[in-house]
Amino acid sequence: MKELLSHLEKFRFGDSLVRQSSIALKTAFDSILPLRCCLCMQPDQNGFCHQCQLLLPWLGCACLKCGAALPSEGICGKCQTKPAGIQSATIPFRYIDPISHQIHSLKYQRKLTVAPALGKMLAIQVIKNMSRLPDALLPVPLHINRIKQRGFNQAGLIAESTGKLLGIPVDYGIICRTKDTVSQTSLDQGARAKNMLEAFAVHVNGRYDAVAVIDDVITSGATINAICTELRLNGYNNISAWAIAKT
Repeated sequence: MKELLSHLEKFRFGDSLVRQSSIALKTAFDSILPLRCCLCMQPDQNGFCHQCQLLLPWLGCACLKCGAALPSEGICGKCQTKPAGIQSATIPFRYIDPISHQIHSLKYQRKLTVAPALGKMLAIQVIKNMSRLPDALLPVPLHINRIKQRGFNQAGLIAESTGKLLGIPVDYGIICRTKDTVSQTSLDQGARAKNMLEAFAVHVNGRYDAVAVIDDVITSGATINAICTELRLNGYNNISAWAIAKT
């Protein structure tokens, strides 16, 4: 892992170099055998062993459009009155421990081996929920300043792991982040939406018939909706949202 982190520091994280670093990361993940359960640390090829999977905060019934928890599967009142731009949402977990801790350790403690474990759980949920897979996965991009600070894009790592399992390519060239927005964590729903105005741009028009936008956590949906708006303006009509957790 130290060698991997040292390798990452050599990149300056332009678009092409982000793709190169992702290939290096995927190769490194493949070499970590045997994988261990992220919770109990017992050898396991799934990232979370069967017993620990039973303890994870599975989201259960949720809105098919935005992923909000519901008593039974369907479309929530908000999405019925103000339809979301995405066709479907796939989110396996609620954003509480131990999943929230795992995501935090990935993003802020550089525990990069968490990404394949989370990616596999997402892939399992996708297979359960979707009859047709998208043509490409589009990770929510970070601004270059955030990339330089963190050293990697957690959404990209999750997308790489999920895409490998499902046989779907990850495309970093469609969406870019044009504005270095403040963190959404402390903002209310209205401020989150305002913060995302003109934060993204789409570089390639209508390359795929169907795409899935990948993020680690969805809260208000402001980020996904902002990206979806730009995708629709540029010829993408079949858009789904995939994330590890919903707050």
